[in-house]
Amino acid sequence: MAQQVAGAAAAPPPSSASTVAEVIVTATKRSSSVQEVPAAITAVSSQQIQQRGIHSTEDLQFAVPSLQVGNIATQGYTDITIRGVGLNTGSQQTPAVAVYVDGVYQPHSTLGGLQEVDLNQIEVLRGPQGTLYGRNANGGAVDFISDAPTHAFGGYVMGAAESYGEYRGQGMINLPLGDNWALRGVVNYDDRQQGFIKNIVPGGQSLDRGTDISGRLRLRGDLSSTLSVDLEYAGDHSYGPFGYLTLHGQPTTAVPPSAVIAMAPWQTSVTGPSGSNHSYNLGSLTLAWTSPIGLFKSITAYQADTSYLLIDDSGYNAVGLAGAQPISNTFRFVADTFTQEVNWSDKLGPVDAIAGFFFMQDNNRQDEFFAFPNGEPGPFGVLSAPGSSIDVATPKYNTTSEAGYGDVTWNITSQLRLTGGVRYSAEQQKVVGVDTLSGPVLALFGLPDPLVSSCGNVEADFSSVTPRGVLQYDLDRDNNVYGSYSEGYKAGGVNTSNCTQFKPETIDAYELGYKGRFLDRRLTVGLSGFYYDYDNLQLSQVLQTSSNTVNAKSARIEGLEFESTFAPDAHLAFNASATWLDATYTNFISPDFLNPAVGNAPCPAGVPAGQGCQNVSGDYLDNAPKFQANAGASYRTDEMSWGRLVGRVDVAYRSTTYFREFNLPLDSQGAYTLVNLGLTWTHPNDKYSVRLFANNAGATPYISTMGSSVALGSRFISWGNPRQYGIEAKASF
Repeated sequence: MAQQVAGAAAAPPPSSASTVAEVIVTATKRSSSVQEVPAAITAVSSQQIQQRGIHSTEDLQFAVPSLQVGNIATQGYTDITIRGVGLNTGSQQTPAVAVYVDGVYQPHSTLGGLQEVDLNQIEVLRGPQGTLYGRNANGGAVDFISDAPTHAFGGYVMGAAESYGEYRGQGMINLPLGDNWALRGVVNYDDRQQGFIKNIVPGGQSLDRGTDISGRLRLRGDLSSTLSVDLEYAGDHSYGPFGYLTLHGQPTTAVPPSAVIAMAPWQTSVTGPSGSNHSYNLGSLTLAWTSPIGLFKSITAYQADTSYLLIDDSGYNAVGLAGAQPISNTFRFVADTFTQEVNWSDKLGPVDAIAGFFFMQDNNRQDEFFAFPNGEPGPFGVLSAPGSSIDVATPKYNTTSEAGYGDVTWNITSQLRLTGGVRYSAEQQKVVGVDTLSGPVLALFGLPDPLVSSCGNVEADFSSVTPRGVLQYDLDRDNNVYGSYSEGYKAGGVNTSNCTQFKPETIDAYELGYKGRFLDRRLTVGLSGFYYDYDNLQLSQVLQTSSNTVNAKSARIEGLEFESTFAPDAHLAFNASATWLDATYTNFISPDFLNPAVGNAPCPAGVPAGQGCQNVSGDYLDNAPKFQANAGASYRTDEMSWGRLVGRVDVAYRSTTYFREFNLPLDSQGAYTLVNLGLTWTHPNDKYSVRLFANNAGATPYISTMGSSVALGSRFISWGNPRQYGIEAKASF
């Protein structure tokens, strides 16, 4: 019901209106105006999703302040960071921004890129959400809310043609089934025939291309006047050579003179085969019962996720040893997840209360196999002999998570509110890891052939108590201020390559905010200042053949955010946001395996001497640009006999962004600006529309994520999308 309210509230105002439409959000597990929620939250409506052409989570970052999103192309993960807190490439077990789809928690970062199809709204909460969302929501939470079935027959078909030979088709139908039931189904098909990543080797595969089909089916009904049910199935299936590896900087390992190395944006030079196959299925049951003692809500869900990826990990076309020398990297990931959440909410006089319980059982396994069929720069930075291989396997990583929470808002007066909440979480992990190194490469080091490193039946237990408190005061009906304190917690885990455990990371967050409406509510303004004490943050570290998660002892994050919308009349609309961020390590010594000769500090325990250990205290955090801004403007013509036009321009700016803690030039993406353009024609009866668009119109190259490889002696990167233009046509019925 809250989702239907949100849809009505987020609808565009009539052409004669001159106020910013009221937006209702449910991200705090209560229905409230976004201007009245005492937290930093942005809601992107279905109309904005369509006008801006938001088709992926990566597109979303240019519509929300403080949000950074990148795709880790070597393994298909989506890296989401908010205010400098996020995945920190490599720690895929515990992403730090919680993602939900229709109230269902998504435990793995492979699911953060779920197609945004037939959505009512996207809500992004910034800052630790340790009480209401709890599990690993240190950076914040992203809620994808789909359109619910209604009792009106209707639907649409849409088709699009874009550059790079990309074709999209989408269809939706909504069916009323009697007085109490309704069904809504949507299917989306996307086929990119040319790759975003061009292979400069004659006859080589162009990459980052393929086919994706996704869909959703929702059945909604009223079992009685007080009990409703919502059944949902959602699936996303893709195949094609989406994954890729492209180098950033010359390798420091031995490279044959004849090697062809691609260094220009959106290029690769690998010659080995590439391919991927990803399948995701979700089934959920949501029950809502309005009882005499309050509203009870239950969300039961089962998810199955399977990923297969084959890429050439050589990084270049090396010719001269024995012909082409690809390194075959085969990555498999399989997970099944059961979640159950039950909550109760009610208004008891001046008190609004909510309490709930969350349970999750997640079982996953993964395997990454590197084959060196002809010999290559090997896992220790030397040439391996033909026939070598490395198998990094985690046959079991099972997690059981339980939590209970409560949150109470006391309306002390009509203007003053006090909120207090707490969550207790407990998590148990059972892990098995087996790494196998075999082949002649081992003979170079006098090691047995094969060498097996086993990490069997390791168990780890973690628990936390995360409170929050908020004080909010209404200056008048259009202006309010708030102050909050909250704690975030992300569970620790096990490095299966060496059986070590890494610690949980925690955040103590302080925030002051203001929200106001002016000029007869034609202008909205939101301001917030925040300070984080960040302890034991988890990040990836590469040592020889393994990528482990380690803890940086402490960091500090402080910043200012601004967000505003302005509708001066029925034709014009503006939006703008900006973030100033100071996010630095305050106590961290880290080895730089790509620069072992520049060490200036004693290496931490477990790291061999001479590995470039450096004191990086004072360096900037990953994915935390010091300044970022988004701005947009749209113009809507009057309604004419031929229809109306809406033109839109969106601009996004990011200052220098670092992807490794050493803050070297090669570790960064310099400042850049992106421009997206759109022009939409709509028929007078709103049944037909055509949209022309150009995304990244200036063809600005920018790095979205970065990793490093000791074997290659180099960094590898994923590129943001290049310029793409096209046309989209839609017919409704």
